[in-house]
Amino acid sequence: MFATWCAALPRPLYAMLLATAACIALQPGLAAAEDVAPALPPLQLAASEADDLVIVDCALPPQVRALGTGMVYAAARKVTKLPASECRIRGGEYIVPTRAIDAWLPGAQAGDPEAMTYVGEIYEKGIGQPRDPAKAAEWYGRAADKGYARAQVSLAELYERGDGVPRDPAKAISLYRKAGGLPDQAIDPNTAQKLKDLQDKLDQRDRDCDALRNQLLKQKSDLQNERAQLDRLQREASRGAPAAAPAQRDPDAVRRQQEAAAAVAKERENSAKLAARIKDLEAQLANSNAQGADRAQTSAAETTRLKSDLQKLNGDLAATKSSLAQKQAELDAARKQSASAAASASSSGATNDKLQRDLKQRQAALDDKEKRIAALETQLKQAETERDQLKITQAGPMRSIDPSAASTPAPGSTIPHDKLGNYHALVIGINNYQQLPHLETAVNDAKEIARILKDQYGFNVTLLVDATRHDILAALNDLRAKLTNKDNLLIYYAGHGELDSTNQHGNWLPVDAEPTGTANWISDSDITNQLNLMTARQVMIIADSCYGGSLTRGSGASLAPGMSDDVLLARIMTQKKSRMVLSSGGLEPVLDDLGGSHSVFAAAVINVLVSNKGLISGTDLYQRVIPLVTKAAFNVRARQVPEYGQIKFAGHESGDFFFAAAL
Repeated sequence: MFATWCAALPRPLYAMLLATAACIALQPGLAAAEDVAPALPPLQLAASEADDLVIVDCALPPQVRALGTGMVYAAARKVTKLPASECRIRGGEYIVPTRAIDAWLPGAQAGDPEAMTYVGEIYEKGIGQPRDPAKAAEWYGRAADKGYARAQVSLAELYERGDGVPRDPAKAISLYRKAGGLPDQAIDPNTAQKLKDLQDKLDQRDRDCDALRNQLLKQKSDLQNERAQLDRLQREASRGAPAAAPAQRDPDAVRRQQEAAAAVAKERENSAKLAARIKDLEAQLANSNAQGADRAQTSAAETTRLKSDLQKLNGDLAATKSSLAQKQAELDAARKQSASAAASASSSGATNDKLQRDLKQRQAALDDKEKRIAALETQLKQAETERDQLKITQAGPMRSIDPSAASTPAPGSTIPHDKLGNYHALVIGINNYQQLPHLETAVNDAKEIARILKDQYGFNVTLLVDATRHDILAALNDLRAKLTNKDNLLIYYAGHGELDSTNQHGNWLPVDAEPTGTANWISDSDITNQLNLMTARQVMIIADSCYGGSLTRGSGASLAPGMSDDVLLARIMTQKKSRMVLSSGGLEPVLDDLGGSHSVFAAAVINVLVSNKGLISGTDLYQRVIPLVTKAAFNVRARQVPEYGQIKFAGHESGDFFFAAAL
């Protein structure tokens, strides 16, 4: 606690305390808002100015109070939510998200229902700690017991989803009615059973879709792995393919073998010639020895010459035999190498034949798997279509009204225009992105919506075309400052959207958004924090962007159908806040134009608003838009299902948003 008691201070010390009260030592988790930031480069200046408009948790300086005439004290710091610039101006300190629970918990423990609700939201979101919906339900329950409508709605959502508490639709409906100030009467058993059966079917269809989607992902992963193995085998087969003949495979080896054979033949011929010459010399020598004495002297000389020639020829013959043996060895080696190559080629051919057979078998298996994947994709699309139809049915299964009846009140009832309040609209359309792909219809959609709201419904319209992050946040801050509980606000956004993969939070992308950084993105929390501080009675967002459904995860709109027209009229006159969102799709990309001047979703919204001649609620608008969008998407073999519900963590208490055509 920050409270500091001071006893019987002299007046000069009292003045000193007043001057130094804001200088209390910083606590862990707090960052001084008045610290001077270093100078920013020009490119970051705009982002810095926009950050001043973001809502933050702020610990204000303690107020100095007096007890009687002789005692003063510094009261505990008040924790509140303010724009960053206002927190700084008032001498407050920013509370970092990881210490948000420490800042709000003392007030919650002291019995403040608003602080209790914020503590519940911190546990539900998992800010600074693991998500704990059971603890969130506990704190929501404490605030709900004090009659705090926001906590009753948040607790009802947990019971509706079975998140942290047992799923209990009846209890959820009871809490929704309490939040709206309606009597806690039992729901009609037939209606309750129909709602339960419908929700059970939808849950089962969701599980079927998830199972098919997981199976499809596994099959595609297996297919990718098998394709990689097939590519590897094809490369091996290509490298190991044998030539048609050994000569084509290794011409050098054949040449060496031929040369060796020719050398062997030549050496054999030389050897034969030498042997014949030696035999001839031996015959001549024998003849010389057999002659008479009268020729003794001549024969001796001839004999000596013949012996010398014979000795030389024997030496040549020995050398020739040695060379012949060497050449024969070379020939044998060449023949062996050729035989080995031939055997290898034969083996390689057999191996390659086996590879080719394996390739054919694997290709057949891949073809079969691709067929199974195509069948799974068809099953998934069918399941998703059935689920979409269930959502359409769930949007208004108990109303039993035709489309024209949705835009008019019950017979005999009157539209309490004096109870509706003033209507304002902030309409945003972005086409010409600075660093992202341009859009074709967003600006045209925004201009047409602005015209309809102004001319047909009497809205005070602010139109922003190709707006920056600062432009959008500044417009929201201005509206937050000037709107009262007698005002209603519609926010229409058409532009790029992006899902943050790290936290699954959606983001609007202004014209200055960067693809590689989130500094100029506008997150769900930026939007919901602005709406949370607004005193406007009814606020509705219509978001035509990818991932727009992130604003309404797990909302309680599905329990709204079944209420009678009397209840609807009662909700109109309630003074409690409503915070609703109609998105063009869920957590996935959505279609732009299909060749027309408007997006698929915008065309449906425009169609319904133009055709309405009386009173239409946000729920009625949704019920009439959803079949138009899903049908248009189905016609181009796509799926897009708008979503409608309460905006999470934006201060929703009860009721809906209502459009009343000008009389």
